[in-house]
Amino acid sequence: MLKQGDIIKLDFNTQSWLALVISNDKYHKISQNRAWVCPIALTDRDYPIHIRLDEHAVTRGVVLCDQIKTIDTETTKFEFIEVAPDNILQNSLDIINGLIT
Repeated sequence: MLKQGDIIKLDFNTQSWLALVISNDKYHKISQNRAWVCPIALTDRDYPIHIRLDEHAVTRGVVLCDQIKTIDTETTKFEFIEVAPDNILQNSLDIINGLIT
């Protein structure tokens, strides 16, 4: 089961991309195999709502906090990469919360 803060590689038939899992355990239990993720891009456009992965993460890029996606964890192939540093997850959640409240 995915955990909030996991960085995963999603594999769609024609492409793959990295993402940060932002949904929590409560959502995972009630959503029937769904998870919310934010894509991770390699290109840093220096947007204030994108969080740069820092030296504490093996993964490089920026979390696109304004591009939340829902994935089906039963039908989407994914691979666990690492757990995001706490500050990256918290900053991402703070931005998302600020955008929706």
